[in-house]
Order: sequence, then structure tokens, then C-alpha cells
Amino acid sequence: MRKIRNDELYAKFSKWHKLYIDNCKNKLTRSLYKLQESQNSAQFGNMMGRELSSDELRYMELRKVKDDKAVSKEASKILRNIKDLDNTNPDDVLDSLLKHSKVHNVLIEHADEDSIRTIVVTERLRISGDNIGHYGIFLSLRNERDINIRNLEHVVNDEYDHSFIYYGRPCLGSWDSTIRKYYNSGQLFLLIDTFVHFLQSAIGHPHIDFDVWIEGFKNRPSRDMSANTTEGILTPDVNEILRITEREEREHREDLRRRLSNEGWIVSGIINGDF
Repeated sequence: MRKIRNDELYAKFSKWHKLYIDNCKNKLTRSLYKLQESQNSAQFGNMMGRELSSDELRYMELRKVKDDKAVSKEASKILRNIKDLDNTNPDDVLDSLLKHSKVHNVLIEHADEDSIRTIVVTERLRISGDNIGHYGIFLSLRNERDINIRNLEHVVNDEYDHSFIYYGRPCLGSWDSTIRKYYNSGQLFLLIDTFVHFLQSAIGHPHIDFDVWIEGFKNRPSRDMSANTTEGILTPDVNEILRITEREEREHREDLRRRLSNEGWIVSGIINGDF
């Protein structure tokens, strides 16, 4: 499908991308400081309580040289990453996302400076030939834990956007480290590409068995997606999606509170859905 350039979208994305890149650079800088602190920490541990033999001294010196090289290599990698981020062109990033074969559109939701989000809308995805719908990948500015993925066509039992996604929260399993690496290093194309592969995978331990989920998805009420398009570009009512997401999130938290309370847990200190 031909993607139509939208100058307003590019301007909004540029603003979001700058904030996102600044966050990535701050995280990388903190990682650099932590590396320096670890390099300056005590090298001899509990062996410092006695005099070391010549063999022990030589071993510790060799160990220090090896550790210093490893730290230096990691530091150089972080510095290169920061330099690459400085040279990143947001228009090129958005172009690459829109050219992805599984990306239908990119939207920007901007309530205020702290809640601006980029929403990547996928094409209709499939697992082993079965249609699993269009998805909205909601990217926040804070961290990879705030990423929500919503099925834009049907949520099975009003809970499961996907066999691995419960109330918009993906259970990433072995995908987690890769997602975190790409998100924190500013590699948006690879991040979205990895999410697409994750969504098209049914391997692992899901929230709900895939066969059960896909049966529920196939039996969804009919919905005319063409009524939600403009010039061939899918444009879901983002405000409605967000409103539903927030409502479901509140209901989900209250449900968890009730269940935990019934099981004897003290939940008065549980806030922000951090269970």
C-alpha cells in the first residue's frame, strides 16, 4: 500500500523523537558512569585481609588488566552509540518505519509534554496462516516497560489482545532482553521489527493457549475497518483506544487488588499497577 507523506505527522514525530533520543542518551550516559564506578571499585575483595602471595598478586594483576580491557571496550561501544544517536535524522527514522512491510501507519498521541506517545499501527498480521488482526504498538518516552500493544480489531474475552498480551501488557519472555536493548539504544526500526516477529510467534508460555485465543478471535463480531480509513491509511480513533486502555487498566488494577486482598496480601502500598 502506498504511504502518503504527512508533513504534520513528520513534525510531530520529530518532536517525540528528540525527547526519546534525549532519554536514550541519558540512560547510556548513566551506564557509562556505572562502568567507571565499577572500574574504580576495590579489586581484591576479601583477599585484602591478609598478605597476598606472588602468584595471587600476578593473578589479580592479570585479572585487572582483563577487566579494564572489557570495561574500555564496553565504554567505547556506549560512546559510539551516543554519537550515532546525535547523528540520527528523525525524518529518516519515520521513513524507515513507514516503509516496513508490516507497518500500516504511524500516529502521534500528544496529551501533554510527559505523555506524548508514538503509536505504530501494523498491517494485519498472521500466525501460521491465521489472521490475528491489526495491532497498535504504543511507545512511551519513559522506558520499555511502559510499552502497550493493543489489538485494534478484537480483544478476546475483553482481556487478551494476543495469546501473549494481557490488557495490553506483553509477556516478552526471551524477547525481553532484545526489546530492552533496541529501545534503550534508540534503534526504533529494529525495535518495531522485533515486535512484529514477537506478535507473529506462538512459541513459549502464553497467558492463554493460542488455539483458544485464535478461536475466540475468529468468532469476534464483524467490524468494518474501511469506515476507519482515510486515503487508504488506517486511522483508528486513537482517543477512543486510549480511553478504553485507561479504563481497562484501572479495572485490571482493581481486580488484582481484590484478588490479592482475598488471598491475604496487604495491598495498601501497591500503586501504579506495579505488582
